[in-house]
Amino acid sequence: MSSANVACGAHAGDPTHMRRVCRRAAERGVAVGAQVSYPDLLGFGRRFVDIDPAELEDSVLYQLSALQGVARAEGTQVRYVTPHGALYNAVATHVAQAAAVVAAVVAGTPGTAVLGLPGAVWLEQAEAAGLRPVHEVFADRAYTAHGTLVPRDDPSALVHGDTPGAVDIARRVRDSLVDAGCASPPSPDAMTTLLPYGRRATLLEAADDTQTLALHRAVVAAALPGLVEAVPAARTVLVTFVDEASRAAAQERLRTLVPVDGDEVAGRLVEVPTRYDGPDLDDVARLTGLSRAQVVTAHTGAECTVGFVGFAPGFAYLRGVDERLHVPRRDEARTAVPPGAVALAGGLTAVPCRSPRRASRSSSSPTTPRPAATRCAPWSSRPRCRCSRSSCPARACVCGPPAADRSPPAGPELAIGWVPRDDAKGEP
Repeated sequence: MSSANVACGAHAGDPTHMRRVCRRAAERGVAVGAQVSYPDLLGFGRRFVDIDPAELEDSVLYQLSALQGVARAEGTQVRYVTPHGALYNAVATHVAQAAAVVAAVVAGTPGTAVLGLPGAVWLEQAEAAGLRPVHEVFADRAYTAHGTLVPRDDPSALVHGDTPGAVDIARRVRDSLVDAGCASPPSPDAMTTLLPYGRRATLLEAADDTQTLALHRAVVAAALPGLVEAVPAARTVLVTFVDEASRAAAQERLRTLVPVDGDEVAGRLVEVPTRYDGPDLDDVARLTGLSRAQVVTAHTGAECTVGFVGFAPGFAYLRGVDERLHVPRRDEARTAVPPGAVALAGGLTAVPCRSPRRASRSSSSPTTPRPAATRCAPWSSRPRCRCSRSSCPARACVCGPPAADRSPPAGPELAIGWVPRDDAKGEP
């Protein structure tokens, strides 16, 4: 992170938060930018305001002066200015409002850089006034044929983390920037990306699950003071500390962690009997070009390893799925997990390690699904799993709920089957 846009109180922000952000930016060498807007707290600055240009100039000057004051008190200063929301779009074409914002910047923070859309009127006026214009684009926003931002109320305006294909979009944007010489390709020696996660925790970002495990080993080996736990997921490691001070003290060491390679210690092989009649089995067959029988064969033929546990208590995500079964996630996530659900998503398959959070609708029926009782091993020795096709010789079997009680699993995964449990053994 190299810069921070700071709301100056007109659409969001207040003196306490402005000063806190400036203090932290100064501590980390991050450039402070003033994000100015129409005086519109209720509308978060996203509504056009037909304001008198002189009043707009006064408002922007007030915002700049406030942020510059607290920035200097914390040993830094405003390095650039960018309009926010509706004002950002307006000054791209509105000559009078653009001139008002330029005048305020010249008076309040002369010599700073100014950011805006390529071809924006306000950037042309700013350059003529001796300011340094910087053209910017947003990788998570859609643009019109005229180069302006698609309005937010348009369903296609934004790309979110859960937008279908979001990861692929991010990779293509990154590759394009590298090809154009605007960014350097990722380096194994590059600093680890840190994301705040509340007051006592930090998320470390990884490129893939292999690097996730390597970062996890590095965190454990570092023996950081105040460390409570380090929890690896798909592409992040959550590092939690006893208090905010311990977290702050560890940031630089976390940022410069060198991933530690190592061989995994295989745990015992757990075979999970599975009845393949889930509600999304036909969709998986269609997406992969396989028959239902071929999907089952591919799924039962793979020996997988628990990559991480998440979503619900004891819900294990397994790596090592047959490449033919790498399918996209659902466009819309479900909101509940029935016991015993087996699912696919991306290159992972998911099975329950112990009872998920949703109970079955009835406890009296002999066909009511029961939660699987597999116990997940610690990270030093993670279990290997293989799903095997379950047969149902008896009418009163426990291979899955009756059609009336069957609910697909929560989340964006594709449900392909169910895990029964043998009560006598307490294991799947």
